[in-house]
Amino acid sequence: MNIFEFDSYKEFLKKVIADNKDKRAFQKQLALAASCQPSYLSQALNSKVNITSDHAYGLAKFLKFTEDEMNFFLLLVNLERASQLAFKKFILEKMERERKKYFRLTNKIKEDTHPDALKEFANIYYSSWHYLAVHILCTFPLIKDERDIAEKLNLKRETVMHALTQMKSQGLVEFKSGKWSATRKNIHISDNHPMISRHHFNWRFRAANQTYPVTEDEIQYTGVYSLSKKDLKKIKTMLNEAITSARKTALESSEEELINFNIDLIRV
Repeated sequence: MNIFEFDSYKEFLKKVIADNKDKRAFQKQLALAASCQPSYLSQALNSKVNITSDHAYGLAKFLKFTEDEMNFFLLLVNLERASQLAFKKFILEKMERERKKYFRLTNKIKEDTHPDALKEFANIYYSSWHYLAVHILCTFPLIKDERDIAEKLNLKRETVMHALTQMKSQGLVEFKSGKWSATRKNIHISDNHPMISRHHFNWRFRAANQTYPVTEDEIQYTGVYSLSKKDLKKIKTMLNEAITSARKTALESSEEELINFNIDLIRV
């Protein structure tokens, strides 16, 4: 759960409590950390009453926030407590800057872990959907060689072999005992990388060109809604949580199916 994805400290704390519902007297522990009565904390979460900055500091220490997370949590509390419109606007603008800084730093850390050669290879890797598909299929126990991959993806064997050869040169895959396998080395680009739009387009174009009808295990859905700015942020949080949960499930799952998972939430 990421504090930077919330617009209300109350909603965040409610989620924290819900996620720890199996822990005995967890809400009382929160109240103790905040140096307030459990009844006051409950009232603050369910009415117009608000906790103080002192309470917020105690909660942040209890939840083991980083300094940036603590600062953002205090901004959320001040936003709820603010009465002047100009001050609220000031806080909202500062929150947006802190969010951008956090996500930019997170992506930069991920991207900077790659050698320069691998960063350059990203331009090739994300130029077409089949590089990533071939790479992932190399994790499948039943996929042995380029012929298996070509058959699975309905691609020419030469196309698959070319991708495997390029990825092998970067240490992403290896060929041992008659089987192609993915190594522990991975590749990642940030949200502001020049190839990110191409990556999104590749897989959405791939999904749009599926000629067969979806099965009961698959989903295709398109919706155009009108809604408030507040509810737009609420839906974004819901989708982010779903993405995080789906990614965790996929990482812990055995390799049997290759799926294309796309989500868009975009203003028209």
